[in-house]
Amino acid sequence: MNAGLLVRKIWAVSRSGRTLTFNPQRLAATAALAVCAVLTVWGSAAAQAVEEAPRYVPAVRGPRASYGTEQVQQWREAVDAYPWPTDTALLVISCESQGDPGAINPSSGAAGLFQLYSWGWLAARMFGTRNVLIPWVNIGVAFALWEDSGGRFGFHWAASRSCWGV
Repeated sequence: MNAGLLVRKIWAVSRSGRTLTFNPQRLAATAALAVCAVLTVWGSAAAQAVEEAPRYVPAVRGPRASYGTEQVQQWREAVDAYPWPTDTALLVISCESQGDPGAINPSSGAAGLFQLYSWGWLAARMFGTRNVLIPWVNIGVAFALWEDSGGRFGFHWAASRSCWGV
């Protein structure tokens, strides 16, 4: 049963004055289906954006990063949703992927905005998908790694510290 049909049934029963009984297991399954549908729509839109993005080798060394570019700034709201230093996180994104959610390092396989390496298992546990190329998944996993590192970027993003280091 889809979520829309469930809402229509609840509305019809409440208007008729009949007593409505809920099956908690069925309600939980319906809610899970609705969440999966929303995540699938978001995921397919992100995948389409990833397919259209040009590929390049992310910068890991070089001049100091700037988070002022449009390519990086477009992620500010998503990055700011987590309680970490947003400006530093955007600098890391700038150094690692230049704001390209589809960036894949051809030598290491690190992927996405924060160039996550072999963290698909954590993405699967947190978001139900191993695809770290989905921007909101990549950002969420990066936050978990940052938090697990004592609130510092230095461990997981040490290779690019000369670029973003503050």
